[in-house]
Amino acid sequence: MHGLRKGLLWFFTLWGVVTLVFLLFFGLSSDAVESALGQNSDEKTRQAIRTKWGLDQPLSVQYLQTLNRLSPVGFHPTDSTSMEFSGVWVWKGDEKGCMLKWPYLGKSFQNNRSVSDLLMESLPGTAILALSAIGIALILGLALGGITAWNHGTWLDRALVGISTLGISIPSYLAAVLAAFFLGYLWHDATGLPISGSLMDYDVWEGKHIAWKNLVLPAFTLGIRPLAVVLQMSRSSFLETYSMDFIRTARAKGLSEWSVFRWHVLRNSMAPVVTTITGWLASLLAGAVFVETIFGWKGLGKLTVDALNASDLPVLMGIVLLVSIIFMVLQALTDRIHRWIDPRIR
Repeated sequence: MHGLRKGLLWFFTLWGVVTLVFLLFFGLSSDAVESALGQNSDEKTRQAIRTKWGLDQPLSVQYLQTLNRLSPVGFHPTDSTSMEFSGVWVWKGDEKGCMLKWPYLGKSFQNNRSVSDLLMESLPGTAILALSAIGIALILGLALGGITAWNHGTWLDRALVGISTLGISIPSYLAAVLAAFFLGYLWHDATGLPISGSLMDYDVWEGKHIAWKNLVLPAFTLGIRPLAVVLQMSRSSFLETYSMDFIRTARAKGLSEWSVFRWHVLRNSMAPVVTTITGWLASLLAGAVFVETIFGWKGLGKLTVDALNASDLPVLMGIVLLVSIIFMVLQALTDRIHRWIDPRIR
């Protein structure tokens, strides 16, 4: 029953996201084709594109067509020459039939490429960047949170909490600009880090290769705010756990402080930290726009900026839907991890 409720919640959430995105990108846009092509394009070209993408239909018809394309079960013409995607026919009539298929996001207004292909090309770059930033935040945040909790009330505790508060307050774009200027330009001879570049790099001597050094500055910049949040969250959680009775019992049994921390404090303090980390991971996947743009990192953020500049509505809709699905998957993963960490939830 719980699984059925979860499934229905996911279904209605996705349906609401699709409806909202459709109304924002197509319902409120006066002319999506004119926005994409510019005012200098002739009316004949604009009308041909409207007809090709079905934008000359009433808004209600466009909405139903969008739901039909995105649904894994849809009704489509049986003429194979008119199909832009493939699937398995459940029922096939003379003109139309019912098909099982992957959701079809359409094609880009700008280059006529499949939106799914564009998303799959960009997602790995953003995923690697976000996971690296979260890894930095989790490792350093837990370590520094443990140090502040162990030295509670000292000058070190106050200094680290103050620095973390500053880290939370700095916007990502400002941190990216400062990191690029100081670490990538001013102190480049010492750091050897480039200002811009993607994971896959190309040069005359090595050809196409993976350039991990290009990941350092974007991942560090993107991880500053979650690092500060994890530090403060873990510090508060550690201090709360240290004050509980079972910690005093563990110490009374003669366990060392490291054993107390490792086997009792850490696991019992991880639930709020896990919630914070998974929430920030989804936010980083969606909010790496400024960092990717400043550092020239090829990912969903850069694709979003390019699509906004070109008014490429199918690509924008695909990005929003993909990020929404990632949010829901991470939320389900968070619930599973909570059940594993805290048996009381089970």
